[in-house]
Amino acid sequence: MTPMDESMRARSRVVVVALAVLAASCAGPVSAQGTSTDQAIRLTQRQIQRHPQNATAYFKLGDAYIQKARQTGDLSYLTLAESALRRSLELAPRNAGAARHFAYVFSARHEFVEAVAQAQKAIDLDSADSHAFGVLGDALLELGKYDEAGQAFDIMMRLD
Repeated sequence: MTPMDESMRARSRVVVVALAVLAASCAGPVSAQGTSTDQAIRLTQRQIQRHPQNATAYFKLGDAYIQKARQTGDLSYLTLAESALRRSLELAPRNAGAARHFAYVFSARHEFVEAVAQAQKAIDLDSADSHAFGVLGDALLELGKYDEAGQAFDIMMRLD
């Protein structure tokens, strides 16, 4: 097998894994999710009003805004998610989940260099977070760094 054939096979594996990750993340009926997502947003907003220093509530709010952006296609929810996640990280800088979600926000906006850097921060905080490796792989794939993306996806699959 030539080096070119190996490169093409590696790229194909990366694309297949990326498509599998994307399909899994889009599972579930949107109409049922919309109601529960709106409820989650309202609930966490009330929690934050009562306890404005609650880093977990800000993380949950950011997560809910990301979900809402995915459901509606309204990217303004990503700006809201970014604000909530920034606040969560200000209150709890070692929150790997918030760092990972922040990387996803960058990736969803096609800010792939920033997504790579933020996903790496999430991995540095929790090297067993398979989802952080998935976000890293997606961002690297978009940057054309196929070998590195393949490595990130391989780690993600081993962890899951």
